[in-house]
Amino acid sequence: GRGAETGRVEARFPRFFPALRLITFFAIYGINLKTEVSLYLKGSKAGGVKLDPAADSLSRQVSASNPAGLLVQGGIGYETPSGEAKTGDGTVPYASLSYAKQWMSSSRTNVQVVEVPGAEHREMLRDETVILQVLFILCSGKCAPVDDLPFTPT
Repeated sequence: GRGAETGRVEARFPRFFPALRLITFFAIYGINLKTEVSLYLKGSKAGGVKLDPAADSLSRQVSASNPAGLLVQGGIGYETPSGEAKTGDGTVPYASLSYAKQWMSSSRTNVQVVEVPGAEHREMLRDETVILQVLFILCSGKCAPVDDLPFTPT
């Protein structure tokens, strides 16, 4: 077939969708909620693994076992709001949520990011700030600064 003639893998698989030419990308996500980011595990007598509640003694202490000084409860490490440090949306860690910011330096895309404090991952679809942002984007093609919204979200 054509793939064998060209020797290219992609020639063997037809493109069903053309490559996207992304012009504007909007990322709206919640921040600053307690978000699970790590597990402390230990072996179990049955041969498996289980959460290690003894790791709770590492909570909020910077060490080799807890280099970020995370809150540890029940063997689970959480990123929690503290000072200027931002945290995730209760489900997704901040580092993953904010990855779209990496694309902001690209000259081929216009990336607009809106971080909504206190908006939980699943519940944010009912958050007034998020709904207003989506409506503003649909009507104007850009994000609105939170301070410019017509009311203070509750």
